[in-house]
Amino acid sequence: MSSIEGKIKEKLPTLQVDMIGEELVVYPQNPGEVSSFIEFCNDEKISIIPVGSGTQIAKADQAGVYLSTRKMNKIVELAEADLTVSVEAGITIKELAEVLKEYNFLLPVSYHEKPNSTIGSLLARDAGGIEQYARGTINDYLLGLEFITPTGELIKTGGKTVKNVTGYDFTRLFAKSWGTLGVITKATFKLIPMPVEKALFITHGTSIDELTWQMKEVLAKRYSLMTFIGISNKLLGLDEGSRCGGVFVLAGSKQAVTHQLEVLKSLLDIKQIIIGTNSVDAYLEGLLGSRNSQGDIILGTDRRTLLNDLPRELDAILKDNISMEILIDGGQGLVQLVAMTNAQEIKKILKDRLKELKCSFSDDRAPVDILYNRLKRNLDPNGIMYPNNPRFVEVS
Repeated sequence: MSSIEGKIKEKLPTLQVDMIGEELVVYPQNPGEVSSFIEFCNDEKISIIPVGSGTQIAKADQAGVYLSTRKMNKIVELAEADLTVSVEAGITIKELAEVLKEYNFLLPVSYHEKPNSTIGSLLARDAGGIEQYARGTINDYLLGLEFITPTGELIKTGGKTVKNVTGYDFTRLFAKSWGTLGVITKATFKLIPMPVEKALFITHGTSIDELTWQMKEVLAKRYSLMTFIGISNKLLGLDEGSRCGGVFVLAGSKQAVTHQLEVLKSLLDIKQIIIGTNSVDAYLEGLLGSRNSQGDIILGTDRRTLLNDLPRELDAILKDNISMEILIDGGQGLVQLVAMTNAQEIKKILKDRLKELKCSFSDDRAPVDILYNRLKRNLDPNGIMYPNNPRFVEVS
């Protein structure tokens, strides 16, 4: 037993503590336990790294204790008449989606890629998923928030004035804060009705350039497009004759989806069609949910660069690295490259070739707003809440 673990068990005997590998993890079951643990860490000068299921977190640069909200996983209130839901931060996006489906409601954030991501972790990175093109990110649907500050104070935002923090919208500041401003314990969202129909269709392509041409053709129709992603043949299970394939998802009324599919059949060489919300969701989760993106080279850019400037560069790189696989998310402007070998060498080549384009890599440390840093220092005077976060470069 480590000295920190021993102190936690002595001071907070009801708090569940566990060792996962070499990492110490605590599992509070309510906001009171979160607050008590944070106060304890302030007294002991122990760093805290908030996580949900641990699917989104980047490893901290220094030792600390992981605080998982996974045990706080209840639906607090579902207001059908108001189309709102209040949930604890540890519920996963798929768990929530399954309950909402029974009422024909939807929180428009895709769960297919990472079904075990918790609501708190999705809020902390302002996730959108593969439907971001049509529906935005999770913070677009956020109405209210409850969180514990780095000094242990419970704060509620949304609909009420937050005492002593006039001028700051905490419900928005938590977007992309990656656990540095406090621990989210509860959130309230507006919902939308589920679409009546969903349809997925798959195209094949001999190059990334051809695939992005297909994407632009579909986008030009301004149809009810939810998702457009490109995947290399091995990941999609295609034969060797096709270098990659496009996966497109439409959603809306049955009449609209049926009509749009018929028009697109005359425009594109569609190889496969899947009809029905449950069937489409099951296919997407099977395709994307089992992927482990650790070790992937991930770069982001704007949609125009992704569809117009990047394809030929990517084709050239893939031609020289035939073992590499690729996933392109047109809605989020993301490219994931799965390098079986020499990943760092390929990343260096990418940076050299793409330096004139508007691209950034997922492990680049982004500078954050000066006001954010001032707020961080005021909220976290002892610097215990995810210090040296690998996502940010502090500016003064």
